[in-house]
Amino acid sequence: MKIKFLIIIASFFVMSCSSVYKSGYEASNRFIIGDAYNYYNDSLKVSLDLFGDYRFRGKCTNILDYHNSIDRKTYRLDKKLINTYFPKLNVGKDNFIFRASTLIEPYYHSAFFCIPNKFVSNSDSIILNIPKRTLIHYFQRDGSAYFHLLTLDKQHGDSYIEILQMEAEHIRDGINFGSEYKITSPPNPFEIYSKAMADSGNYLSAISAHRAIEPFFFTENEKWNYRQVGATYNAFIQNNATYDDLLSKIYRPSKTVSIQTTKYDTEALNYLKQEIEGKQLVMINEQHWQPKHRYLGNMLLEYIYSQGFRYLAIEAIWKGQDSLNIRKYPTQKLGLYTKDPQFGNLIRNALRMGYEIIEYEQMGENRDFLQAKNIYDKTFKENKDAKVLVWAGIGHINEEKSEDPKMAYHLKEMSKIDPLTIEQTSGDPYASRLGKHYLAINDDTTKKGGQYDVRIYNNIPEYDFRIIPDVDTKTTTIPLSEMVKNKIKQHGRLLLMVYDKTEFAEERFNAVPLINYLMSDNKSPNLELPPGSYTAIIKSPTTAIIEELNLMIE
Repeated sequence: MKIKFLIIIASFFVMSCSSVYKSGYEASNRFIIGDAYNYYNDSLKVSLDLFGDYRFRGKCTNILDYHNSIDRKTYRLDKKLINTYFPKLNVGKDNFIFRASTLIEPYYHSAFFCIPNKFVSNSDSIILNIPKRTLIHYFQRDGSAYFHLLTLDKQHGDSYIEILQMEAEHIRDGINFGSEYKITSPPNPFEIYSKAMADSGNYLSAISAHRAIEPFFFTENEKWNYRQVGATYNAFIQNNATYDDLLSKIYRPSKTVSIQTTKYDTEALNYLKQEIEGKQLVMINEQHWQPKHRYLGNMLLEYIYSQGFRYLAIEAIWKGQDSLNIRKYPTQKLGLYTKDPQFGNLIRNALRMGYEIIEYEQMGENRDFLQAKNIYDKTFKENKDAKVLVWAGIGHINEEKSEDPKMAYHLKEMSKIDPLTIEQTSGDPYASRLGKHYLAINDDTTKKGGQYDVRIYNNIPEYDFRIIPDVDTKTTTIPLSEMVKNKIKQHGRLLLMVYDKTEFAEERFNAVPLINYLMSDNKSPNLELPPGSYTAIIKSPTTAIIEELNLMIE
């Protein structure tokens, strides 16, 4: 009898801990994925712009995985945190609006509450609870108190608190109430840039589109997303002041954060090579608007090949794996990010060495699991001794088990191979502080286990980019004719595009350039070119060909 009683008590305890509360605002909650992740509530007349990829709990549009609930334990923790600073406020389960979790780094949880009663203070505020690693936004509007909680995931260290503060301030600026409430979201910049550029290699359209659509983005979050997309397309052009300006607005870290490293440049590069030695599976990530990340991959390709790696799996390839391995060079239709000359050179050099390119992208539900399965089926399933280099975006190489496991975790489970994961995106806000150094290892994160094995700071300047790293080059000066000078004066800028001569003869502007260089003054560009035959095209912003030159480097 006593045992039965204890079982009943235990069952009640488990059920009470696992029970959930549904949002009282389900009918009027809307979540929309466009160029951003946006929350709208038409009855409250509140809109909230969010960052990153989210799993929402609420009524959603274009979101595949969601639950309209908050578990009791989480609700109690949120309520306790609010009452710590606002003890007179009566927070009930009906006050819960929505809860969401980011799916990319930094990982945090977002919860929104509304308490419809008067409050003591009329001023908005942000409160940081460092022990709980939580931020509370407090807003009072139209007689209601709104609380937005951002809680850093336990897997992050305290160094991420500063990044959370930065994102919290942007989110705060993207909240609109009452008369400011916006029912519709701004245009999708990806669609605008994609349409402007098309598959014609019209790279200058990125600069024009950036300037044309800027007035359509108002809140900080809208501007943030617009800047990211703009940076992605403008990154395809070297010597581009628009790209530099966008980066300065995307990365605004506190100057008080120090970089913890003792390994620089050649020593850091050798450290990476030592870690790669003897491995069967290596994963490197990139930020999609950072060509320097792709250039580092290009620098490592030959060494990784010497270690027996023969497969290069690339997330950015949309279609055409088989024809790419036969053709041996990328084209405009291969994908979006592969339009970048640095990505094109990475692919070209890999194929020249003897790598087989594997496409594995899988959009939609269970994306990371299906990505991993695609890689596994094309490599380790066919050959258990295969050596595979995986090139992925941002958090997909996170190998840690979590609520929403990433591709690296799934591939690790399928293959039973512990990968070497090299992470180079979280250091982006601070990399410029390396000064003259081009590469550094983050000493705090070279410990084995966890999300990633190695974190690095990549500060490779674009003037050091080479078509083929570690190959002797010749400095080639592109002469400027009077017609070119007049066209620069007329349009303000021209684009110098350098192609492999054979590729251009075969594909014309469907080919991916080796170099894109923005000409905005009458200075002759100096390019570092390895031996080979090239076609140089100078284009106007209207895509008219101003000049076509043949270059032969002995």
